[in-house]
Amino acid sequence: MNYGFRITSFAYPFGHYDEEARQTVIDCGYDSARGVSGGPDTIPPADKYALRAMPYIVSDTSVTKMMRYITSVEQEGGGWAIFVFHRVCDGCSQYAVDLDTFSKFAARIADQKQIGLVIKTIDEVISGK
Repeated sequence: MNYGFRITSFAYPFGHYDEEARQTVIDCGYDSARGVSGGPDTIPPADKYALRAMPYIVSDTSVTKMMRYITSVEQEGGGWAIFVFHRVCDGCSQYAVDLDTFSKFAARIADQKQIGLVIKTIDEVISGK
């Protein structure tokens, strides 16, 4: 079920994939796929079926650390900081971020957007929009 969204990108379960999984994603018609580590990536990415995300966000990831991911990409000449949020909820999982932390991060990147940070979906980067 797509809930009214056009699904274009695949997330490899637990970030694990091999050539067979990569080919299956391509054969199923996805435009891209991502793992859960190795980021930042480049724009355009070297391999759109092996997108490299920043270390995924877990329950003890601070807003400061998330912002450091962004500033380090900028300081190293630019690129694509793909963030992976498994869940947003208070104390429901070690792979979740609480709503307060997520809200503070969203506010900080909104501030950064006002001074030039570019925020795009995976589809926008892959399609060149």
